[in-house]
Amino acid sequence: MMTGRSLQSSVESMQGAALAIQFIKAAIGLPTHTYGLGSDSPIIDGQCMSEGALRCMLIALSGADILGAAGQLEVATTISPVQLAIDNEELGMVKRMVTKFDVDDETMAWQDLLKTEPGSQFLTNEHTFRHCRDGLMPVNFIRMTREGWKAKGQRDLVERATAHCKNILEISEPLVLPERMVRDMDSLVRQADTNLQ
Repeated sequence: MMTGRSLQSSVESMQGAALAIQFIKAAIGLPTHTYGLGSDSPIIDGQCMSEGALRCMLIALSGADILGAAGQLEVATTISPVQLAIDNEELGMVKRMVTKFDVDDETMAWQDLLKTEPGSQFLTNEHTFRHCRDGLMPVNFIRMTREGWKAKGQRDLVERATAHCKNILEISEPLVLPERMVRDMDSLVRQADTNLQ
């Protein structure tokens, strides 16, 4: 209110978006989409990370079907490929957190639990082998020890995501669309331009 500036990630903006999603889902039953990420910060910093995490989790728990704004900073006026890489992983984590978890004999491993003696372990069980790779495998978020992190150069999340983006650019090749698709797209753009005049 002091400046009239539109904010994307103030607490009130997040609450408003969450309430709107819940209302539309309950009252009208329509699929919903809103900014699930984004920050009011102009740079990738702690504020950006905190706002993105809070907003993404709140909006996802509110029932939004599509979460947008990945890679956006500065109230959606700036796009960062590095932030996009970070947000991609954050969205993967949030998607995993809000996905319904099946509770059944397979997921709970009741038979293995009942057969295991106190003081023993589950690492060599067949159930563990079947499911040991079910967890989300991050690309830029780390799960290593401090010693392992130091050995890999002590890079923070932004440095790791920057290196990841550079690697993608180095190994990527230009996308070559079929000539017919290019012609069809050009035709659609010309039609749209004509209709706008």
